Amino acid sequence: MNKFVLLAVLMLTSCLPTTEVTDARLPVVSGNFRIYKLTDPITGEDNSSILTSEVDPPLGRSGYMAWGCQEEILRVFFVLDNGMGNNSNVQVQFRVDDLDAISAQGWQVKNEGLFFPPIEGLDITTAIFVLQSERFALRVFDVDNTPYTYLFDLSGIRTALSRLSCAQWLF
Repeated sequence: MNKFVLLAVLMLTSCLPTTEVTDARLPVVSGNFRIYKLTDPITGEDNSSILTSEVDPPLGRSGYMAWGCQEEILRVFFVLDNGMGNNSNVQVQFRVDDLDAISAQGWQVKNEGLFFPPIEGLDITTAIFVLQSERFALRVFDVDNTPYTYLFDLSGIRTALSRLSCAQWLF
């Protein structure tokens, strides 16, 4: 298993109670997404996640887009290996399919590469829109204003998200 895939799964669950992994070495695959089934052994809450890797990353670099259940809330985050340190006001641009790019501020970086959009950034309109899309491009700027661009293929996201209990409101 790639160390960044493992990092993504561990980071998603790091702020959750101890979880039990159901065969995480052999995740279910839907299109370009891997599905990691995680269940809290005490509460029984679904803490599962889906993960897709960057399309054609440059040699020596990798990025991941993940959606997961945290306390029954659907969250999205990115694991990017550009080592930006911890920062709470990262400038990003993103683009879905061939639509105009959107610039945003206030994304948080944890553990030098785990990016969280603001919670209000994942609203029902955005989530439904992504379900109907084929690709997601993300550009992140470091403190020196150096851009890092990541492209994600969203094939299979609808089926993958349908397997998360916290995403059932989308369907």
